[in-house]
Amino acid sequence: MMNNTHRLDSWPRSRPARVTGLQTEDQDLLEGLQEQGFLVGAVVEVLEKGMFGGTPISVRVGRAIVAVRAREAQAVEVGEL
Repeated sequence: MMNNTHRLDSWPRSRPARVTGLQTEDQDLLEGLQEQGFLVGAVVEVLEKGMFGGTPISVRVGRAIVAVRAREAQAVEVGEL
């Protein structure tokens, strides 16, 4: 991860961020994230986190709202807008 880059699962709620990268060797996971709109440069915002273990995580990606599991959120790198 680059300096000042964080994983989506650790990003605070209600604070928009920009996707800076996807870090996974799982091709299916990578393609699934891309299909949901997690592309480099996309603006995302964590809306809610689950009570136990913080998952699922509700995320606004562009105009869509998606739910991701911890494993997916850990693969998404984000940074300040």
